[in-house]
Amino acid sequence: LAGPVAQALAPSAAQHPVPSVDEAGARKGGRRKKRPTAAASTGSPASASSASSGAVPRPGRVALRAGDAADGGTLLTPALADCIADFLPVGLRLPGAVEWVLRYTPKAHGVSLTTLYRNLAESEKTILMVKDADARVFGGFALAPWEPQGKFYGSGEAFVFAFTGLADPPEMAFYPWTTANSFIQYSDNDVLAMGGGDGRHALAVRSDLLHGLSSPTPTFGNPTLAASEEFVVRDIELWAIEEVEFE
Repeated sequence: LAGPVAQALAPSAAQHPVPSVDEAGARKGGRRKKRPTAAASTGSPASASSASSGAVPRPGRVALRAGDAADGGTLLTPALADCIADFLPVGLRLPGAVEWVLRYTPKAHGVSLTTLYRNLAESEKTILMVKDADARVFGGFALAPWEPQGKFYGSGEAFVFAFTGLADPPEMAFYPWTTANSFIQYSDNDVLAMGGGDGRHALAVRSDLLHGLSSPTPTFGNPTLAASEEFVVRDIELWAIEEVEFE
C-alpha cells in the first residue's frame, strides 16, 4: 500500500476500545434514528430472520432479495434496512421502485476482494454492511461502483452509519458528507474504504476481508464506527440498490 491508505492501515501503537458511537453521535454532523416497532409500522410482528427468505416486501418499506446467498441468514435484516432507507435519496425510497439485492457475501461467494469487485461491477448504488468481532454493526452507502481505481472518488450523497442498538426497534447513528473534502470512496487491490483525511478512513477493509480500520474523518464528521480503530471482520455484505423491472 502507498500514500494515505498505507498510513491508515498501518498497525497503530494504541489498539484500544473507543467511546461508543452512541456517545459520539451527539457530535455535530451525526444524527440518531430510531425505527418504530414492527407492530406499529406494519400492524403485525416481523421476524429479524425474515431477510433470509428472498424478496421481503414491507408496505412502503424496503424489499430485500438475497436469493440462495441467504442460506443461514443475512447480516442485513428488514428492520436494519428500514433505518438505513430513511436517509437515502428520495428516489430510492419510493415504495416498489427499487429492491436491495445481495451481491456479495463471503458465505456464498468466498473470501475474495476480486470477486467482490466483479459482483459489484455494474452496481452504482450500494450498501456496505460490516460486523466486527465485538458485534458492532456499521457501514456506508455509496453511489459509485466499487472497482480498483487506486484513487478517491464518489458522490456527496454518500454517508456512513453505525447501529447503536440492534434490538427491535434498532437505533442508528448517521453521518453524511460534510463537504470538508472529497475523499468519499477509495478502492484498489489491497483495500476498499470510505472517508479520508490525515491518513485515516471512516471505514476500511483489507483485501483479506478479515481485518479493517475505522477512525474519525473530516469527510463524514464521524467517530470510530467499530468497537476499536483496528478491528476483525466477523461478517461483511454488499447490497446493490436496483430498479425494479416491470414486465
